[in-house]
Amino acid sequence: MMICERTVTGADAIKLAATANPWGPDLGADVAWVARVETWVTEWTDGASFVEFRIFDQQGTQRETRRVWS
Repeated sequence: MMICERTVTGADAIKLAATANPWGPDLGADVAWVARVETWVTEWTDGASFVEFRIFDQQGTQRETRRVWS
């Protein structure tokens, strides 16, 4: 099961989108389109441990998904 740990919007979402792995989705310099970033985590009981970043544009469309494995 995955749990949405946090949702970041606005300028904070743009900053997070550009943050390098392992603690950000690392989209590089082209992040002006980012409006929201959701951070999803797995529960330890799932057998897989990762953080998933779901990145949305201004229209609410999910345009990117990045996973960082632990």
